[in-house]
Amino acid sequence: RIEAAQALTGTKDKKAAHAGLLFLAVKAKGDVSAGAAAKLAGFNKPATYEALALSVKHSEGETRRSAASALSRLGTPKGLAPLAAADTKDADSGESMLVAIRTIYAKQPLDFVLKGTKNRDETLRRQAVATLGKLVKTQKGKGARKTIVKTLEPLSEAKDASIRAAAARSYGSMGGDDVKPRILKLAADQAVEVQRAVAYALRAFPGQDAFKLLTGYTTKTDAPLIANAVESLGVLKQASALDSVVTHLQHKDVRVRRAATGALVNIGGELPDEKRKPMLNFFSQAIFDKDADVRLKAVTGLRLVKDPRTVTALAALLKDPVKPVRQATLNAMASTGSSSAVEAIATGLEDEDNEVRMTAIRALGNLKQKSAAKVLTDYAKAEKDTTLASEARKVAAGLK
Repeated sequence: RIEAAQALTGTKDKKAAHAGLLFLAVKAKGDVSAGAAAKLAGFNKPATYEALALSVKHSEGETRRSAASALSRLGTPKGLAPLAAADTKDADSGESMLVAIRTIYAKQPLDFVLKGTKNRDETLRRQAVATLGKLVKTQKGKGARKTIVKTLEPLSEAKDASIRAAAARSYGSMGGDDVKPRILKLAADQAVEVQRAVAYALRAFPGQDAFKLLTGYTTKTDAPLIANAVESLGVLKQASALDSVVTHLQHKDVRVRRAATGALVNIGGELPDEKRKPMLNFFSQAIFDKDADVRLKAVTGLRLVKDPRTVTALAALLKDPVKPVRQATLNAMASTGSSSAVEAIATGLEDEDNEVRMTAIRALGNLKQKSAAKVLTDYAKAEKDTTLASEARKVAAGLK
């Protein structure tokens, strides 16, 4: 049935393709289900919401995150209830659900979001409060900053810690000197929910106050708090935060590892080439992480390190089970410009996925090594897919 559904998605009949995607998003696994859920964003139909409501509860995190993203791209209030019904506390995909809810709210008129701050559903109510600050920067909330600031004031002092936390997140979306005193006041709040939100929001208020608070948060024991603080330090790109970031690269919680790896990439991008070399060891360890997102970030980090040894480090990911990781690895190898990468990238020409093989072809072209021309020419003779074979010959001709 999965094979039949996949066949349907390849037809030009939109109704049939939609039916195939609905089945795959719910019943399939791995890249197949995740990819199908993502493509459902192109079908604003009742059946789509029904399938995505099931996909946000899929057994695999990748599909849950993909389904949440699809609902956010559809951008209609119909997506709010399915997202709120998902497990928003799940370490692997919970935050994706909350982000999707806020994204949908941000696409609605201000009055709709204000009404949402009184919703009976606690998840939707909190996210509506957390979205108010975003509206300041949208066309629908243009000119409403004073109204939003006034609305947030009592919410930032609410008895419910989760509402205070949501207000803090809104302040982070707004930024500005007019709300900075509010966020600093909330920084003294002892509720962990509020501290988490403040740690996220402080990225919008650069300066010594923020840096001191964030580095302090990284020494706490709460994983979401540490993750938000580390991620904010990465956004602020302060080299002096490197020790606080590196300390958490191998944290037991995946959220912290993701944040730390991403932060190291952000800060590393601001450093001169010579000071990036020590990062080779950190990212080389991260590519073996069991989490695909961490591995993807590690690949990006290795691209920053101008060292031929990165080819050897990246080779471990050429057989990664996640397609985007394999593709990112091939492109990272191409960016090295090293002749030693020709043979490694060529293994991608044997990948079972057509898109990965196409990535390998173009990566060999971007590598700009003449020795890759023969590899591509030989490959083109054996490749049965005419599109891939044609591209290989074209790229090979450009290398001669």
